[in-house]
Amino acid sequence: MNGRNRGSDAVGSKQEIRTWAAHETRRRAAEHALAVSVDLGPPERYDDEYTPTETLLSLRPDADPDATGPRSQTVRSVICGRCAGWARPPRPEEVYEAMRAANRNRIQRSAIGVLTREADFEELMNAHLEGAFTWRQLVRAFQERQHVPRSRAGFLRKFAQR
Repeated sequence: MNGRNRGSDAVGSKQEIRTWAAHETRRRAAEHALAVSVDLGPPERYDDEYTPTETLLSLRPDADPDATGPRSQTVRSVICGRCAGWARPPRPEEVYEAMRAANRNRIQRSAIGVLTREADFEELMNAHLEGAFTWRQLVRAFQERQHVPRSRAGFLRKFAQR
């Protein structure tokens, strides 16, 4: 049987995959429905400073100071988890560059799309602490995507505004 398990107990059976795909489709549709065109105000109202390493280490003593900025471990985790099926997933360094680019190319827009669409509250907070972006850069990215889930809009207003 050429090394493949074709029994009914096979991991990832067609039915399991169909069930998962249907659930994921419903989850994404619900999240998209909750997305709104939110006026977060001008990006200039948000802090444009990076978190000092000392602050990161005081809040997350186990953090690796070398896995920050363009090597953010949180951004790497978001990309690895959400881009598993991509032919060529973006690298954390590309997301870092894309967040700072004045005129983003298609690949940069896709990389930022993953971050703004998929990262949850904790991941966004950790990525900011790791110096992956400033609040101003994140607000600009959300505004350009014109797709801000309500939970992220509230998060940005509450935690990021100066």
